[in-house]
Amino acid sequence: MTREIIKREDAKLVLSLLFLAWTLELFVKDGMNIAILIMFSYIGHKYFGNIKNSEEYKNYEFIDEEKYKKGLKKFTIFIDIYVAIRIISILLSKYNGYTMIESLLLVILMVPYESYLSKKYVKCIHNKDENIKNVFMKYKFITIILSIVFMIFTVAFFTDLNEGKEKGFVKVFDYEYSLNSNNNKREVSIKSNSMDSTIIEDNKNEKYFDKYINKASIWMDFQALKVYSYFGMAFMGLMMLVQNIKYKTKYEVKSTMNIIFLGGFIIFAMIGINEIHNNIENDLITYMSEYMY
Repeated sequence: MTREIIKREDAKLVLSLLFLAWTLELFVKDGMNIAILIMFSYIGHKYFGNIKNSEEYKNYEFIDEEKYKKGLKKFTIFIDIYVAIRIISILLSKYNGYTMIESLLLVILMVPYESYLSKKYVKCIHNKDENIKNVFMKYKFITIILSIVFMIFTVAFFTDLNEGKEKGFVKVFDYEYSLNSNNNKREVSIKSNSMDSTIIEDNKNEKYFDKYINKASIWMDFQALKVYSYFGMAFMGLMMLVQNIKYKTKYEVKSTMNIIFLGGFIIFAMIGINEIHNNIENDLITYMSEYMY
């Protein structure tokens, strides 16, 4: 008898969710994303909650098995809370920017969390490959130095951003925002690769100008955040490379920090490669065309 790759009930659920996604798309914006989140919650309960049924689990010798199981259950509850919050934000938020990379992040976070539970509640794992040694961090000196450099860069980046906004001029690579006042009339300039606009307050737009300044300021904040996230991705990628440099030993050394840096990379990617930046810019352009001219 051939092995059943996909269980019949799982296949039915997938088809049901596809139908739900198609139905939601008719009535709700981003209905497909809502269906994906519901499926992700199911996967969390189905697989993360049932890790105890895996082959490796049978080789575990526990210090406290019940606390280990409760720890796994807490993670599935965390997934449910995340899914509920994200669905609400999709339905209510004007600038929703959900991407599947967010869900991927939670899957990756499961690895260090399960490792933490194992160290706390598992005495040993029988038949585990003895040629693998796990350490918290490899190449500690260079890792710490690079982390300090990135922290200094982060503080300098956001300090410069805040000081620039107080002075009325911010420039982050190709993105520029300025707020000036001439003859008691405010003037806002914004520049990027896709637009170049200067708007002066007048009798027609003065009652909308405060809101426009707020929208332009938010636009600049998110563009700066996008640029910073790219630096964050580069840093996390570099740190993963450092953690994956092999030691000259007879056994393989794996670093827990490698998973943490991978999680950081995905967080920055989730921020940088996100539709929310485009949504905010489109909303700003729409507001400009309707009320500023």
